[in-house]
Amino acid sequence: MALTWKASGQCITMRVAVFFAIPTIAFAKLHQSDSQSARRLQDRQFGTSLVLDAKAGLGQEFIRKGDDAEALISAKRVTTASSSSELQPKPKITSSSSSSSISSSSTTTSTTSKGFFGRLKSSFGQVLFGLFVLIPFSIALLWVNEQRNARLESIISVGKSETITVDANETYVGKYSGQLVFLNSGLTQSLDPVADQRFPTVKMDSGCVRMMSVVEAYQWKEHRHQKTEKDNVGGGETTTTTFSYTMEWSAVRIDSNSFQQQAGHENKLQVPDLHLGSQQVNSKTVKYGECYYIPEALTLQLNNWQSATDMVGESVECLGNKFQMSGKYYYFPPLQGSPVPGGMRVNFSYILDGPATVLALQAEDRQHQGSASFLPYRLVNRGCCGNIDDETLRERLLIEGEKTPEDLYNDSTNSCLCFTICCNLVQCCFAHFAPPQVFGLWSGKVTKAGCFSDMQLAGMLMKWAFRILGWLLLYFGVYSLFSPIFVTFDIIPFLGKYISGGAKFVVGMACFIVTLVLATLVAGLAWLRFHPIVGATFLTIAGAAVVSIVIVTHH
Repeated sequence: MALTWKASGQCITMRVAVFFAIPTIAFAKLHQSDSQSARRLQDRQFGTSLVLDAKAGLGQEFIRKGDDAEALISAKRVTTASSSSELQPKPKITSSSSSSSISSSSTTTSTTSKGFFGRLKSSFGQVLFGLFVLIPFSIALLWVNEQRNARLESIISVGKSETITVDANETYVGKYSGQLVFLNSGLTQSLDPVADQRFPTVKMDSGCVRMMSVVEAYQWKEHRHQKTEKDNVGGGETTTTTFSYTMEWSAVRIDSNSFQQQAGHENKLQVPDLHLGSQQVNSKTVKYGECYYIPEALTLQLNNWQSATDMVGESVECLGNKFQMSGKYYYFPPLQGSPVPGGMRVNFSYILDGPATVLALQAEDRQHQGSASFLPYRLVNRGCCGNIDDETLRERLLIEGEKTPEDLYNDSTNSCLCFTICCNLVQCCFAHFAPPQVFGLWSGKVTKAGCFSDMQLAGMLMKWAFRILGWLLLYFGVYSLFSPIFVTFDIIPFLGKYISGGAKFVVGMACFIVTLVLATLVAGLAWLRFHPIVGATFLTIAGAAVVSIVIVTHH
């Protein structure tokens, strides 16, 4: 019996020892991994640099020694990498056409390591970002987007029944003021000269509604490819970044000072004072038909661009430099086979006078006496059951159409779901760039049904684009709340990354379901005001989904 108790006691003692030994070994490995990461970082900081005296031609190597003996070993690694970089072959031309690109055969690789505690700290930062930025912003985006779409559908539905077709050649059109008018029988006529701001010699005294120039430069561009692998022990991760370089035409100036490998990849433009990018010039006075003048906000909707090379000629000058035409571009220096590094090119296009179609609210033109112009047709209060006289309705439509984006933003904040920074920011963006309204200009002769069909299609595409964006932001916001749990699983030796991967899959599916339910609930609340039936349908679907989840979870 004594021997039995003694053996049993030894067995229990061994189990307790093993139970406490496993976490101790795991944390020891974790500490060792973090120490190695810190040591590698310290080696980089105390590393020495190699200076090659190319002028003397002696190939002597001068090494600025560090205080640590191990830094010399790190310096040799740097020396080897630097020598191989010096002996790399010159860039190769991969194409000789006007859109050719030069690719460098050299690549640079950097490796960084992050320990468990560093990853855990970053995961808590992701939680805060998701909780206070992604989730509130996504809900605000979903709310404002659904509300905007509900307004737009209401405006289009009412506008179809109130649109009046007007002949653009009528001499007295004042009787249509304050009404939604449709015109497709007139021509746009530019009455002011239009000249490019960067190339003043490119101009037209009349007949040009819009003009655009796009200036590009042949520059080095850095490409980064990152690969992150989790450590088998310790919960850390190692990221390897590979940098490669190609020369491409770009309308944005690329700063080569931020490149990982600057030698041999400097960006120096042939015309440094010439600004890159696209610039547009619009005619200040555009007449339509006999008595109408098109505002600039409508002119911007014309997009039937065509090449202006016939008008510009064989060459064009800028800042004393002559750009020579080759194809549809003008090059400096003149293109001879392949473009040179830092070379410049410009493309010109314009929109000439021609037939056009207008669908907007007619208003009095205050700059041209006896003429008319156009304003946006927006949703207004029509009283109980639409009982409002025609004169009052016209006045309200004109007042609403004259509101600036700031006025629309101030009106929309009063009906916002929650007075938060995210909601107000989204409302401001929609009020400036995509307010719900009927205000369109089409090139060519388009039917009234075609105009409304185009507006509905554009509204549907915008609705689904922002709806998907809101869903994604909400999904990643909810998913980020579980980041510390995934990092904690990685501390388990060898099996941690597999357990973490399984947990990510389960949490991802749960976040997907939660996101759909929340998005449907927000959409239902947003539609209730303008389309109660649609809003009630969304809320019913969201409620049914919640009940189903509760029942499944309970069982």
